[in-house]
Amino acid sequence: MTSPDTVFNQLCRFLDDPCTGWSLGTFGAIAEFSRDNDEQISSQQQKNVAEMLTPLGGIRIIPHADIRLLPYESLSKLENAWSQGVVACLPSAAARMASNRVITDLGKDDDPLANATGNTDERFFDLGLGVAHVDFCVRTSEPTLIDILKQQTGHTLLGEDDTALTAIRKISPTRVFRSRLGRIEVYQKIPSNTPTPGGPHTHLMVDLLAHDRTHAANIPVPDGWLPCLATYPPNPVRTTDGDLHPFDREAFDQFQQLIQQFAAPELAEIKHQV
Repeated sequence: MTSPDTVFNQLCRFLDDPCTGWSLGTFGAIAEFSRDNDEQISSQQQKNVAEMLTPLGGIRIIPHADIRLLPYESLSKLENAWSQGVVACLPSAAARMASNRVITDLGKDDDPLANATGNTDERFFDLGLGVAHVDFCVRTSEPTLIDILKQQTGHTLLGEDDTALTAIRKISPTRVFRSRLGRIEVYQKIPSNTPTPGGPHTHLMVDLLAHDRTHAANIPVPDGWLPCLATYPPNPVRTTDGDLHPFDREAFDQFQQLIQQFAAPELAEIKHQV
């Protein structure tokens, strides 16, 4: 298996590429981070952490001794196209987070992104989605939302009483999704009956959460492992919006190198034979 330092360095190279997107979450609840090439950013990279912030959100990457990268390719509904990505995984025991199943008042966020704007009035709440490998939280200084979340502490976010969920959608607090391999913070407002915005944003799809899956079925995460961070290098035939574009040989070759270096040997061999 590839060394943890090699994996972390590869993730940092992805972070430097504005054409590479990111996600952190589970099947039905996910935070995404992306940026434009000319967008204002602040970043830092050290041996034990890498971070990047834009005005709309930020990401942190955390190294881990047991980290494993899994590049994958999957079929697409579009003719002559495919999907691809790279999942950073940990063994199930190492990936475990708080797994709260009810709204939980965490007090202050003691580990925000380094340059994130905050104040002493902010409060941090775990939304209690009960997912093993990801904590889904919000951070806010809005008194109305703080009062509602305190009142709903000990209750489920997705129960019959949707007071907390409605308030979150209306007020748009900072959404914080975190795992053992990273954190994504989203400052962009939650859209109301409009298309998904560009840049950092979050999705909460209750019908998909009900399937109780850690990831989509076409992502080949091995048994005993959990996906704790994902990244999406440029696709050779598709734009970031999913549309087709002329074949990009350089992007194709770069992803094949990832498969050779990080994929399971049997997958790389099958790919080579094909």
